[in-house]
Amino acid sequence: MDDPHVLHPGHAPTPFTADEIRRRCPTGRTVTARTEAAGKPDRVDITVFLETDDEGALLESNGTRHRVTWRELQNHASFPAEVTTIDEDVVEGPLGRIECLGYRVVAEDTVSTFWFAKDRPGMPVLFTTETEGTLISTTMVIADELVE
Repeated sequence: MDDPHVLHPGHAPTPFTADEIRRRCPTGRTVTARTEAAGKPDRVDITVFLETDDEGALLESNGTRHRVTWRELQNHASFPAEVTTIDEDVVEGPLGRIECLGYRVVAEDTVSTFWFAKDRPGMPVLFTTETEGTLISTTMVIADELVE
């Protein structure tokens, strides 16, 4: 495929390429996200890019380490085009007012919406899941620190 944003036939373009994610995720980048889920205690996850290179990164998330490639991280945002709509949107939260691309993915009675900050390649700054019209969970990035 010629478009580096499209990873699979029949999928919508991803918001970022693997190379864009690599450039925005240097060693030391730390992303903190809070998840609120119905009937469960709130959870805070901290992800640190411990070591990065041209191929990928060693990540630590809440004490667990694993290696990922930049392409694997890009693939997390690859969704079938027939169930995905992409719109421009704004998210306001702990990181301020952020211009985003909103990916709404419908799978039967579940709607997952991912808001990717246009200027922060990587994980979505906000992610929600609804089932049968009821909000089930919300995950929001509450801190995103880069080591310059």
